[in-house]
Amino acid sequence: MTKGLSKSFTVSLISIIVLIVAFVIFTPAFIDTKEAKYVVGCASNVKILLSDIERYKSYNNGRYPESLGDLYPKYVEDERLLRCFETREGSSLKPPYVYIKPATAASPDTIVLIDNNHKNAKIIGYKYGNVKITSRPLLERMGLKR
Repeated sequence: MTKGLSKSFTVSLISIIVLIVAFVIFTPAFIDTKEAKYVVGCASNVKILLSDIERYKSYNNGRYPESLGDLYPKYVEDERLLRCFETREGSSLKPPYVYIKPATAASPDTIVLIDNNHKNAKIIGYKYGNVKITSRPLLERMGLKR
């Protein structure tokens, strides 16, 4: 009777250890997946906002908005679009997207929007609608600051 009990105890212990090891190994993958979902969502928002900024400019004699708030409600119907997904999830310490008002004659590669709210990525929106997602670990390996 004791042999059967210790054998089942050993099998249970081994299966628990395997589950713990699997959890430790695969948890970062799940966290990165959630982070990736937020990054892609925010990149999409930045692309939409860049389009809305250009639309604002075309309806306002070539002038850019002073702030992203100027886009709401006429050009952006949902005010939540002006904030990063990470910010919406309850972290009130993170700022919304950073808007840099470009000069009217600025080149197409002028940075207009920056989303610096993600731990592993930075999203940059350029004047004529291009969006770039930069990996923070890549920047750190290159010796560049965040």
